[in-house]
Amino acid sequence: MTLFGYPSKGGVVALSPAYAPDFDFLGLDGSVLTTQSESYEDSVQEDAFSKHILLLGAKWWDSLHRYEVITGAQAGNEDCMYRLDNGEEPEPTIRDKVWVSVAWPSGGGVVVAEFHNTQLDWHGEGGRDYGIPEDVARLGLCRDMDERATMLRERFEGKWYENVGYYEGDGFLNAWTWQCGVEHEGVEKESD
Repeated sequence: MTLFGYPSKGGVVALSPAYAPDFDFLGLDGSVLTTQSESYEDSVQEDAFSKHILLLGAKWWDSLHRYEVITGAQAGNEDCMYRLDNGEEPEPTIRDKVWVSVAWPSGGGVVVAEFHNTQLDWHGEGGRDYGIPEDVARLGLCRDMDERATMLRERFEGKWYENVGYYEGDGFLNAWTWQCGVEHEGVEKESD
């Protein structure tokens, strides 16, 4: 399932896939969610939801159209790939192509694993490929954030951060501060 947020600052925030630990983190009951793309009527609530799914590894896209083109190309949709290959759509950015998974263990901190998606021909520094591991679907078996944190660290090179503000990877975990110019609770870097 994909969760969408429609922040007041524009664009669309998408968390895909969303698993049971994500629903718990968000305080949502996955059994009553619809598959339709719905948003809160109150922009404050919608912004809060968008912030929270960013903290779970969601991406902040310029538009729903951009999300559909890039994810379609990654899934092998020929029309989307054609549009990218022929310059009908802007080339995917590094942030468009990064895969991020996040866990918030009960002991504190945050664990983040990220890989660069090579499906759209992007190569990292030194020409190395950073392919997404084939078994990332195992994360769907985690029953809670502690299990996810353990799996991310043991199987997917996940890194633990004392505070999400210390994360400086290519994901969008701290994007609310970039997009809105405001700090979000729990995002501020702790002073040394």
